[in-house]
Amino acid sequence: MKIFTLILVTLVAFNFVYADNVEFRANMKIKALKGTFDPTTDLVYVRGSFNGWGTGNQLLDGDNDSIFTATISLTAGNTENFKFMYVDASGPSDVWEGDPNRSYLVPLGGGSFED
Repeated sequence: MKIFTLILVTLVAFNFVYADNVEFRANMKIKALKGTFDPTTDLVYVRGSFNGWGTGNQLLDGDNDSIFTATISLTAGNTENFKFMYVDASGPSDVWEGDPNRSYLVPLGGGSFED
């Protein structure tokens, strides 16, 4: 029984997944100055392999500096593909950044990605 317990504990330890917080930051100042982005009505998202390319991760600008942020818990060691995009409220349409997708290797202990 002791050997079985030791094997089980070892397997669980090796399969333990580390989740770390990653802060995504999109600087929308230039688009706002050009008039192609309205920070009062448009919505900014990060879409990628970690959320099925859906709209579940909205970035917010809590201090009105045109830098939109969201902190997302991701698995350390994974390489995640993603893009920033925004919903143009005057459209309404999705405005994606250009190709190719961005890639981010999630570091142990968390990190940040700034555009």
